[in-house]
Amino acid sequence: MKKLSLLLVVLLLGAVLIGCSQPAGDTPDDTPDDTPAAEPAWSITIEGVADEPITFTDLDAAKLTQKEVEAVKKKKDGTEITENWQGVPLKEVLAAVGAADYQSVIVEAGDGYSQEYTLEIINREETILGFVRDGEKLDEADGPVQMVPAGESGSMYIKNLAKIIVQ
Repeated sequence: MKKLSLLLVVLLLGAVLIGCSQPAGDTPDDTPDDTPAAEPAWSITIEGVADEPITFTDLDAAKLTQKEVEAVKKKKDGTEITENWQGVPLKEVLAAVGAADYQSVIVEAGDGYSQEYTLEIINREETILGFVRDGEKLDEADGPVQMVPAGESGSMYIKNLAKIIVQ
């Protein structure tokens, strides 16, 4: 009887040890932390806020409130185009980089084309940095980021947004 009890204790102890063990290399100390940091997909230079230009990226934008906007773009011939956009409000981007006491911003495309936006346009919830139009990410010709001032003329929309100058 003593041998049977001893055998049961050894078997039970073995089962407990096997059930609680982890395979080699699965302990937290053995797991290498070589996960690469996320690389930004795009960046915009913001000037006029600090002594040096600030770089604002898609990683920064992901931390802000995403907004959906139905934007009506007025064309030169008087017709209007309605597009559904997703992005982040310009005024939230400016707040995120510490911009304060400004009167306007100049938004510039990668090719140098630019437009100035007044406080009225900047402060609208519908003025966004758009990344997705009608459910599709912007293609290389239009994106990856476009300035979307809903309700304004088409010339106020800036494709391939590259720089924001705070004044």
